[in-house]
Amino acid sequence: MNQQKRNKLFGNYIYVDCNKWIYHKNELFWHLISLHENEKFNILPCNNCSSGTFCPAVNCLNSNESVELTNGQKRNICLYRGVRLPWVNEILNLANKDDENIMLWKEDIEGKRLNKKIYIRFKHQGADYTLVLEERYRKGVLRDYYLITAFPTFYVNKKYTFDKKYQEYIATLELTKK
Repeated sequence: MNQQKRNKLFGNYIYVDCNKWIYHKNELFWHLISLHENEKFNILPCNNCSSGTFCPAVNCLNSNESVELTNGQKRNICLYRGVRLPWVNEILNLANKDDENIMLWKEDIEGKRLNKKIYIRFKHQGADYTLVLEERYRKGVLRDYYLITAFPTFYVNKKYTFDKKYQEYIATLELTKK
């Protein structure tokens, strides 16, 4: 891939850990298009999405199509997550433009002095999708980002938690400006 054509976030490249492969695809790909086998639903995430009509026998409930990650975690393939993969680049583009539908906040990573997780949440009308990246520093200078995960945010408690963390982060920024 031509590095000059790759997407960046705030001028820094975004990388994916390419050391783990499953069925000739990057492990992160499988993570992004699947749900943990222990996920339980009262209402299916794909309930109001056409991807639900193509799902093989409600796979998130019946585990007909699954993949085992290198850490032993079993995940059920989810078309609802899979059809949203193109959103990752679009959300990064919106974040770079400081779009009003983007909520961004950072959290410390336990055990790492400088590195932080950066959450980029796109929230507009019925769409709610979150990217999680890790900032990587070299000699105290931000050098790049690593994509950790990306997912549709459909659990009410997760939406509430993310709203709260975003508001707390913004309040912290306001305090540092004073």
